[in-house]
Amino acid sequence: MIQYAMAAALIFIWGRVFYRMYKNIKTNTEVVQTKVEAFEAIEEINLFDTFKIAANYRDPFLGRAKEPKPVNSNPVSVVHTPVVKTPEAPVQWPLVSYKGFINDQTSGKKMALLYINDKSNKIYVGSKIGELQVSKVYRDSVELKMGKLVKVFRK
Repeated sequence: MIQYAMAAALIFIWGRVFYRMYKNIKTNTEVVQTKVEAFEAIEEINLFDTFKIAANYRDPFLGRAKEPKPVNSNPVSVVHTPVVKTPEAPVQWPLVSYKGFINDQTSGKKMALLYINDKSNKIYVGSKIGELQVSKVYRDSVELKMGKLVKVFRK
């Protein structure tokens, strides 16, 4: 018996939903365009705050009030001299192309297949060729170090 009442309520509710959707779609609405007149420009007024916040309330984490710092009425301006750093010469990376990696069966290490300046090389992780050192090998990229600089090369 309750199933029939619930089915009737369900049909009634969905009927109202679809009726409202149909009603909203089929109503003719007119678009009314109105002209908005521009307001005159108002001069910007700069007001400075004339009060100071007294933040001497109790700190909820420390459990004590914050002691106010003394305010110096005659501030002294400090002139900082800029430190001029000499620009380092840009490091010229060799032409590197990553072709993939191989898992070595005997040692279990990854071996990267690289073309460095159009020369084929097989390099283990941690080993060096000239100034280049292989630090990490991934499926799609390899991370090389040259001194302190690190660069990632993709396939």
